[in-house]
Amino acid sequence: MMRNVIRGAAIAALVALGACDKQLTVDNPNSANTKRALQTPEDIESFLGSYYKRWHTGMYGSQSNQEGMANVMSFETYSTLSNNCIGQRVGIPRAGNDNSIGNLCAPEQKRVYEYENEVVRVASSVLKRIDSTGFTLGTPARDLRAKAFAQFLRGLALGTLAETYDSTAIVDKSYAELQPGELSGYQDVNKAALAALDTAIQHATECLTKGSATECTMDATWLPSSTTFTVAEFVKLAYSYKARYRADVARTPAERAAVDWTALVSEAQKGITADHDNTTSSTQGPGDTWRSTFDGPSSYQTQPPFIIGMADTSGAYAAWIALPLAARGPNFHMQTPDKRLPQGLTRADQQTDFKVTDCAGANQKCKPTS
Repeated sequence: MMRNVIRGAAIAALVALGACDKQLTVDNPNSANTKRALQTPEDIESFLGSYYKRWHTGMYGSQSNQEGMANVMSFETYSTLSNNCIGQRVGIPRAGNDNSIGNLCAPEQKRVYEYENEVVRVASSVLKRIDSTGFTLGTPARDLRAKAFAQFLRGLALGTLAETYDSTAIVDKSYAELQPGELSGYQDVNKAALAALDTAIQHATECLTKGSATECTMDATWLPSSTTFTVAEFVKLAYSYKARYRADVARTPAERAAVDWTALVSEAQKGITADHDNTTSSTQGPGDTWRSTFDGPSSYQTQPPFIIGMADTSGAYAAWIALPLAARGPNFHMQTPDKRLPQGLTRADQQTDFKVTDCAGANQKCKPTS
């Protein structure tokens, strides 16, 4: 795990005193551990409330991100840059996914796994603490709000792990701090994610029977957004994630056929009805280092010739794609009436119509002249 808070920080040392050996346990106050972080209601809510940002940062907050590899492999973009191991994945046929120790793509491949498993572990530890005998955050409603948010985090993190990896452990509140758990396949991990989101919805709904609407509204710092997450809005968001993860787990035609599409449609209809945004910040979080770089005006955004070539009306793309893979050259000259692409019969005409220099900065017009 990435953080000492998951592992604990008790240090045992054997100290020789004369002819006797005695054990001295030293607690390092500068190294956080789960017990210390979960002492008071305020500590728990502050700790728990920071972990949606952690989930988001695991996905989008670093240049070491697997999404770059996934995007080139799915033809969403084309680039030979080595950033994010894009260049290693852009070839046809696709390169194998080398997951051996020390491989060059290890930072990209492991980031989401480490972060999201940390989120699952922390959320489960919080649930265990809240459910411990005699403990309360102050009121039943406050307890239920925190439990709803913790289960929501478990659902998000497990859902992300299921749609990304082959297997992971399904940790819950019954696990001890250092208990690693057994690996489960992605289908079972997905089921656990959906169950956690169901439980989040149940806790949030029950909260309104124990306290006021204000008491049950999620703290604005927990889910930084232009939306105020009342119980109704929080439940909508949870349903939307349920629909997303239920669909995303399918990797083969057989798995797609096995998806409960009736349940998925129902969840989507109960979900959000407007765009969900995250208010990102380099200081307050969640961060968006990867997303802001990838979506910006840069060489990440080259169009894949396999896809953009379908707009060609000259026959050049059809001739290029018909060749054996090894015989295809790196380029073909296409023509299209699609105004989003350069116009002209020759390469020179197209370069005049759409000047690359007009796209050099974020404030450039970057549009065809015709």
